[in-house]
Amino acid sequence: MIDRKKLLKRNNPILKACDFHSPLTVGNGEFAFTADITGLQTLRKEYTEKGVPLCTMSQWGWHETPNHNGEYYGQEDLQQTYYQMDGKTVAYPVEMQEGNEDVYTWLRENPHRMNLYNIGFRLDNQSIHSAELAETHQELCLYDGLLKSQFQLANQKVHVETFVAANEDTVSVTVASTLLLESRLQLVLEFPYPSPEISGADWEKEDQHQTELERVNDYEWVLKRQVDQVQYATHLTSNCRLEIHQEKQHQFVLQPDESDSWDLAITYATSDRLLSEGPTELEQQTVQKWHQYWDSVGLVDFAGSQDMRAAELERRLILSQYLTAIQCSGTLPPQETGLICNSWYGKFHLEMHIWHSGYMPLWNKPELLENSFAWYKSIQPKGKENAQKNGFAGLRWPKMIGPEGIDSPSIIAPLLIWQQPHILYMLELVYQTKENREFLTEYWEMVKGTADFMADFVKWDEEDRRYHLIGPLIPAQEEFDPVTVKNPTFELEYWRFGLNIALGWAERLGKQPDTKWQHVYDYLAESPIADEKYLSHENCPDTFESFNKDHPSMLTALGFIASDRINHQVMENTLRKVMDSWEFETLWGWDFAVMAMCATRLGDPELAIDLLLMDSPKNQYVVNGNNYQMLREDLPVYLPGNGSLLLAIGLMVAGWGEGQMPGIPQNGKWQVQFENIFPFPA
Repeated sequence: MIDRKKLLKRNNPILKACDFHSPLTVGNGEFAFTADITGLQTLRKEYTEKGVPLCTMSQWGWHETPNHNGEYYGQEDLQQTYYQMDGKTVAYPVEMQEGNEDVYTWLRENPHRMNLYNIGFRLDNQSIHSAELAETHQELCLYDGLLKSQFQLANQKVHVETFVAANEDTVSVTVASTLLLESRLQLVLEFPYPSPEISGADWEKEDQHQTELERVNDYEWVLKRQVDQVQYATHLTSNCRLEIHQEKQHQFVLQPDESDSWDLAITYATSDRLLSEGPTELEQQTVQKWHQYWDSVGLVDFAGSQDMRAAELERRLILSQYLTAIQCSGTLPPQETGLICNSWYGKFHLEMHIWHSGYMPLWNKPELLENSFAWYKSIQPKGKENAQKNGFAGLRWPKMIGPEGIDSPSIIAPLLIWQQPHILYMLELVYQTKENREFLTEYWEMVKGTADFMADFVKWDEEDRRYHLIGPLIPAQEEFDPVTVKNPTFELEYWRFGLNIALGWAERLGKQPDTKWQHVYDYLAESPIADEKYLSHENCPDTFESFNKDHPSMLTALGFIASDRINHQVMENTLRKVMDSWEFETLWGWDFAVMAMCATRLGDPELAIDLLLMDSPKNQYVVNGNNYQMLREDLPVYLPGNGSLLLAIGLMVAGWGEGQMPGIPQNGKWQVQFENIFPFPA
């Protein structure tokens, strides 16, 4: 039996100096606060300039910037790119058209996620710099969900405890120092104008938003915010008398009255609200929630392993579980940088959702993935519009979107299709943990609409009597002219895999599925092979010479899924060729998991481990556990890497119904225990 507390404690992130690429984050899935070495956001400018911006982000905090006319563009203002597909004209918002540049750019950048505020220390009315801090020590206590920081400032000790409340958009801070008693140490709360950039903040546009301060009593204050069409309130609750001085238009100095210990709760909401619990109750609720999480979630323990890499793999797994729990388990699908900072303007990518969160049902936390299913239901009308505008049945899931579910214009996003079966796979993974009819009934219309589009999107060819995936489309490997793409290997097998799930749901519910589902499943074109290797797609005979970069997506057809049509010897040849010929610096964080899963299915656990721990620019995991995409300054955080690592390890230890530990070398160097991790569906 795994000693869970011991396992977690030895993997607590500990910082003894500023690490600008490893700020530590606390959160609850809906709200997150990223702190510097002081436990707050004191060094905002330094972190923004040298590493990861310090943000406070939420699932509800989205903003649209008015255009130059003070208005907001809509999809009706966007010009389309037209293609010929199987004898008909289809339209997608792909190319930026002359005269439509402003609309195109605005719709890409809006809506964007907001950085809600910054809060940090100030000493003697002066900003603090990292060089002024001494004897710094910071530890994220994973089992309790608490961030504990201590440092010396002006030769005085400062102790800080920071956490995000379990069920509130609340940051709770406890500060202990004689500097408080001497009225030398203050907190500064600042509000920026929102920005689509990585920091989510524009500190220059002070006149374009409003902050109104209201005193409730000696211990409570409310700051009301108006940012264009967005309204929200920031509620401050202190355990001692609190004085607030407005120093600038959006900058407020907070000072407790005659105390060397200060508890402050900062609550964010879209309306005024009072915090009903005190700091002690908030902490108890938070610690209890984290204990419940860690005591029941799947875990892997590598203690006793002789391979020197085992400890690092264990660290990555534990921190990936924490990071995805606080950022990838909310009511919206996560953006690739989660709730830490903005990537692609804060929008989320549906083709990445399963890499972020797909592991959760297999690791005994189906409810964390299920949290976002209501959002999928809410945008079904948009998905139907997306399909119908080009004459297709069912609903087509978009790619790069905000909460409203509308595809952003892009040379890639509107033409991508491999996100389409994801919801079927995710629903099935959750169903496997429930096996109840109510769940099937609740999501049947979503399953049906998804499968209807998939069956209608393929082209029937009378000559070979097969269905084909034809352009314009862009496969997972985003390197091709969309018009020339035909029958990409992974998409073919994933299409068939998804239709099989839909057929299974119909059978469980006693419903008669569309007969075309079965016909497409039975007659979908075979994956393209040349020289005993799978190609990226049928019209790409030079896959390994001219297109040996980006995602080697054909490997995903055996590992991530288990297609019964994949020839294992041909796939092994393909994997070996990728290892020999691919430009590894072009891979992304989740590609290493894809390759490891493929190697596991092929019976090569040594290679699977080597791939997971390969020293490659986009397979780096910094001190806080984030999968840092080196060579990409805009992606210091890449949560699909973290989530895919967990998905891969789940396969490697729990297998798929044919025995355990298929991805762990049996060479005597690996000692592995796991609990509460379930096999992949056979």
